[in-house]
Amino acid sequence: MTESDDAPLSPEAPRPPGTPHLEQLDVDVPAVPRDTPTSQDVTEEAGAVEPPD
Repeated sequence: MTESDDAPLSPEAPRPPGTPHLEQLDVDVPAVPRDTPTSQDVTEEAGAVEPPD
């Protein structure tokens, strides 16, 4: 490794070619209320555990 490989990253560091500026990455993210259930929420009792074969 060279000394430049060990250097900490900084905002002034050159970006790789094709990397957009942070201002170009701004997108609107819709807010989701915390109490909104998701598809992973369990609403019923789990079945009995099946023994392995």
